[in-house]
Amino acid sequence: MNLKKIGILILQVILIMAILFIARMLAGILIPIPGLQMPEEEELRILPFFLLIVALLDALIISYIVRRSTWYGWKLAAALFVLLIGNQIFETQIDGIFFMDYLGYNLFTIALMSLQTFLSSGIGAILAVIILGKMKTPEKPGIKVVFDLSTGRWIIQWIYMPFLFIVLYFLCGALIAWINPAVREYYEGGAGINVLFQALLQIPRGLGWYAMALLVARILRGNKIENAVCTGILFGMLHANVLLLPTAYMPYAVRMTHMIEIFISLFLFGFFAGFFIKIKRINPYEK
Repeated sequence: MNLKKIGILILQVILIMAILFIARMLAGILIPIPGLQMPEEEELRILPFFLLIVALLDALIISYIVRRSTWYGWKLAAALFVLLIGNQIFETQIDGIFFMDYLGYNLFTIALMSLQTFLSSGIGAILAVIILGKMKTPEKPGIKVVFDLSTGRWIIQWIYMPFLFIVLYFLCGALIAWINPAVREYYEGGAGINVLFQALLQIPRGLGWYAMALLVARILRGNKIENAVCTGILFGMLHANVLLLPTAYMPYAVRMTHMIEIFISLFLFGFFAGFFIKIKRINPYEK
């Protein structure tokens, strides 16, 4: 890649970052949340800076996925949209509903937050594909990625992947989050947490994460290791980086601990899920 192409790519990432930042602000204006508590004045002043950081991190991983994708056009935009809302709405809010008494949210607040994310993700997904030049499908067909899994292996993976997610969820929670006294204090020592119910809730989350790993595997053109690392970073970064944002609902020490915990657990799950998904690439020009 020459300097000109590098410069163009940097400008594209900056533009996507700006769009994601504006889309988040626009969603907040169009879909206000009544009674939402704001951070303290000192944290409120630095909020725009961290919003830009989050937008930059999102722009980097989105740009990588789009550029390395074998898909084009609205199909790619729809897949990217599914990955964004799956990560930031479905997977986030299942846990959000479980812990909403500690977070200070209610179902109405969570629904409005989800609508905001739905809107900003739609804007970001479509414009990212356009900016990176992947909206137009090339005339000549490219490499096609298909799954290379037997029926038995499909069944086994759909069974053990949610179990792997549950193990990583509780393991990282115990070894990273729960050893922090601030976290234990925030959740009142876990007195009101139904661990069995919490574990059962992770089953649909594990299935959802695995479904998104399958989608990433279909999209990317990289080798097994590259795709596994990308899946891990996608899952961990998009899910954890929002904890950089100051909030009145969770103290700084708790947010930072959860950010590390979530990134590590989801990176590991994404890596293993991506690594064990067997695919094959079909080149239409090879006989």
